Amino acid sequence: MSRPAIPLFDSHAHFFTNDFERYPINIAGALEGEEALRKRLEENPATDAFMLGVWDQCGVVGGTAVQYNQVYKTDNRYTIDVADLHPDRITAVLLVPAAKPETPEWLRETSAAHNIAGIRLFGFPDGDDFPWLDSPAALKTWDVAAELGLAVDLMFVPGDVAPRALPRIQRLAERYPETPVVLDHCGWPIPGAASRVR
Repeated sequence: MSRPAIPLFDSHAHFFTNDFERYPINIAGALEGEEALRKRLEENPATDAFMLGVWDQCGVVGGTAVQYNQVYKTDNRYTIDVADLHPDRITAVLLVPAAKPETPEWLRETSAAHNIAGIRLFGFPDGDDFPWLDSPAALKTWDVAAELGLAVDLMFVPGDVAPRALPRIQRLAERYPETPVVLDHCGWPIPGAASRVR
């Protein structure tokens, strides 16, 4: 296939392997069902070799390995290894528990040693609060991301969470104006939800 005139990049690729011994999976609560997901992982792993082959066929010059929450949760080892093996084509976005006290220093050390472009924050609401997103503890992780020039990718579950989270995300973007903020899955848009955003 001829290479496109404008370089193409894959902004959100999930890499996973069926080498479960070296990279244990954690598929509890998988949306597609644990049995179906395990079957897909075993039969059709999205390894670096496979994904780079697809990219080559489609003229994709590089992209981002976004940690696959449904398979590995916050065990980022496979994503890190893939990005480190192919630094000329792949960079990593790691899923981190922002509110854990050890996360900021872990992020600083990991970013110094590996090919990291950003972090991915994921969580559910706690009533009207999002402690994983903007609690005082989580803001310490944001501080490190800003210090290191990392992007912050935000993923929350679909539904009414989106309109409740957007004003908080706006405040975070204003607080960290130099930090790229990505709404994972476009913030799970819901028809008619815009009228409920306050």
